[in-house]
Amino acid sequence: MEEFEGVDGGAAGATQRIDNYLNACRARAPEVPGKIWGHKATVEQICGLRHFRANIEPANRVQSDMFIERASSLPIVFVVRDGRGCISSKLTRTDQSLEQAIARWKFAVEFQQKMQRACSALILVKYEELVRDPVRELTRVGQFLGFDYESAMLTGVNSDKLQPEYRREGFDVVELADDPPWVGEIAAELKSLGYSEPSRAA
Repeated sequence: MEEFEGVDGGAAGATQRIDNYLNACRARAPEVPGKIWGHKATVEQICGLRHFRANIEPANRVQSDMFIERASSLPIVFVVRDGRGCISSKLTRTDQSLEQAIARWKFAVEFQQKMQRACSALILVKYEELVRDPVRELTRVGQFLGFDYESAMLTGVNSDKLQPEYRREGFDVVELADDPPWVGEIAAELKSLGYSEPSRAA
């Protein structure tokens, strides 16, 4: 199918990729009886955005819709981040251009909004609130998933349960004194997520 150009294996490949991911999650869950097992995935991973292309292709949107359809019955913890900080972070950590970083973040917001409408159980967590008050936010997530908050959760990104290459001493925080000059390009998405509106337009 032409709309799946750029997705390995075409439509069948995209469907198999999503099913393999969800089946692997279900297979791993019994390994931790009595606990809630989960897996972290980024929108870029789910939707097959393997290369730093600025244009989000139709295939990526179709693949995102496939994932949402299959995952809509699962409890979802969706973490969002203010685009001003997220895009600035992408520019310092990756080879993405400004155009590419903006396109990726806006696509993630689009994906989140689709999931919010489709999923029977989804909680939205703002990254900034998690950093500012982790006890409150982790308690809120725990209530959503059905478990109590534990202080060990504060080990967070330095937990020994993470692979060593993923461990860090703290959160990735980008402090911006002023709105970046390109903020007008993401103003609508910031507003839809409940973030403060830009102090100036790009």
